[in-house]
Amino acid sequence: MRSFTVRLDKNDDHASRLQARRGGRRQNFQERSRLRNLALHSMEVTPDDDFIGSQTPVDVRGQAGDLHYRGGGSRLNNAHEALHDTSVDDLSPLHFADVDDPPQHASQIVSAKTATQAESLADAAVDEETSSRLELGSADGKSCHDNPGDKLFAVQIDHDQNDRASEIPLFSTARPHMRAFHLAWVSFGVAFFAWFSIVPLLSEIQYSLSLSRKEIWTSSILAIVASAITRVAVGPLIDKYGSRWIMSATLVMKAIPLGLSGLLIQSASSLYWTRFMIGIAGSAFVSCQSWISAMFTVEIAGTAQALAAGWANIGGGLSQVVMGSLLFPLFKIIYGGDGYNKASLNKTTAHDDFTSNDRAAELAWRTILVFPALLCLIMAYVVIRYSDDTPQGNVAKLRKEGSLVPVSAMDSLRRAASTRNTWLLAIQYGCCFGVEVAITQVASLYFQDEFGQTTESAAAIASAVGWVNLFARAAGGFVNDVANVKFGMRGRMWVQVVLILIEGICVIAFSHARTLVGAIFVLILLSIFVSASAGSTFAIVPYVDFSVTGSISGFVAAGGSTFAVFYSILFLKFDYHNAILWMGCSVLASAFLTVALSIRGYRGLLTGEDSLEVQQQRRTAELPSEITIPREE
Repeated sequence: MRSFTVRLDKNDDHASRLQARRGGRRQNFQERSRLRNLALHSMEVTPDDDFIGSQTPVDVRGQAGDLHYRGGGSRLNNAHEALHDTSVDDLSPLHFADVDDPPQHASQIVSAKTATQAESLADAAVDEETSSRLELGSADGKSCHDNPGDKLFAVQIDHDQNDRASEIPLFSTARPHMRAFHLAWVSFGVAFFAWFSIVPLLSEIQYSLSLSRKEIWTSSILAIVASAITRVAVGPLIDKYGSRWIMSATLVMKAIPLGLSGLLIQSASSLYWTRFMIGIAGSAFVSCQSWISAMFTVEIAGTAQALAAGWANIGGGLSQVVMGSLLFPLFKIIYGGDGYNKASLNKTTAHDDFTSNDRAAELAWRTILVFPALLCLIMAYVVIRYSDDTPQGNVAKLRKEGSLVPVSAMDSLRRAASTRNTWLLAIQYGCCFGVEVAITQVASLYFQDEFGQTTESAAAIASAVGWVNLFARAAGGFVNDVANVKFGMRGRMWVQVVLILIEGICVIAFSHARTLVGAIFVLILLSIFVSASAGSTFAIVPYVDFSVTGSISGFVAAGGSTFAVFYSILFLKFDYHNAILWMGCSVLASAFLTVALSIRGYRGLLTGEDSLEVQQQRRTAELPSEITIPREE
């Protein structure tokens, strides 16, 4: 796409107002005119050989009657002639928005395209006495396509990457890009909240059912095993059916056993199967990351994915606070109990005291598990009703129209598994997200057993693991993207190494913490670098194989759950401190696997060179030129 801005001396007192619904579902023009009141506008044209011979973006900006050509293209006379011959009558009005630094009157922006039939997507008006800017094209990236019926987007896009967004306006909910972004992280956050909603209640369940520590840990392991299995399974399903439906299906499938868990959990075996079914929620992460990859360019996908996953992972910390520190004590009071401290877990407690207080606690934990289940069902409906799979639309519709080639789930899975990079990233992700899951599972029990904290206070402390995701995971993805701008793929890989090394050191330090304050401090520190490492890892994932990103995301995400299982087994075999120590050593070792990463077309950590195509892309982006062309009258 090429963008131009031309100053026109058009004067017309005829104003217009156009209304249309977004997405091109219905056009409802109230009034149509020639829009001759416009003083500034820009036009987008298709760069064929007879027009512009360069691949460098063109930006011709009008100032004082001159045309300013920006870029390294040739045949400037042809470009100028095309601009000179284009009249305002050829333009189809599309979109209005406020101009930065407008004149005294409220200026508007109009987006349109030349000659080609365009789809009206906005609600706007042009005031007869204001200077307005008519934009067509990609001067700001918010352009239409070359074909009739294509959409206009509210964010900057990259046409070469299937209209993926090249910016992340966080406060926008515009459909499809930012709507998908926000629904992706919120829906995964709800799934994550539900996944861990039972964790702060495990000590209560253990006491109510007279279970052993081994039985409790076995249930936690089964919950993670379910996540590992379903993460691999949903990857190819996402490639075939799209992220939207798979996300909703995941939420519904786990909401049912969670909502009924208060009735189902009566013994160790029923706890095992219930937690296994609830563990399906962990696969929502794959849907979230694949959805983000479908909406944002690879250059910023790391930041977008890290933001989405980081904010969603807050659900883990939020579940500790909401379920363990708020709803649980609240419902204990509702059921007539006054709570109990750690001492009441002693089996020698008088029977009368047990029935008066602990019966209320049991009713409380059985009741409150209904709330996260309801959240899942509500979120499942919202995702289906108000979002899109891709910038062009939903996968099912695109396949029906022939815009997408049908994908075999098994072929997608096979291609993802045949790539060495998939397995290396899966191991590294296991050593960051796996650590996060294991620490989240153990933290509440750890602070109760090691430092004598109550259920409520231990849950509040353990919530720190989730809360740091508010910024830490996004920071890891952002730093990785920044390193890519400066140093390419090699920069990404060095960020990966450094973050994982620091994470490993922090985990080992946590194993040596012996005071409550020291343990809390190191817990927060290791949680920051665990999350940052996870964000950095998924910033590399979209580069492995663009066409099967869903399956690759599934494999890598499954690595996180698989390692979480291994780490949970460590807590069955060793005491807290030795289990955490071994976990830290494995993290340190995984950092050096980055040397073996080899992304096609990009240089590695220590060896190799970028391909000519990659080098050209970087030079084009960094070195624009500018030429001024006098306008002919």
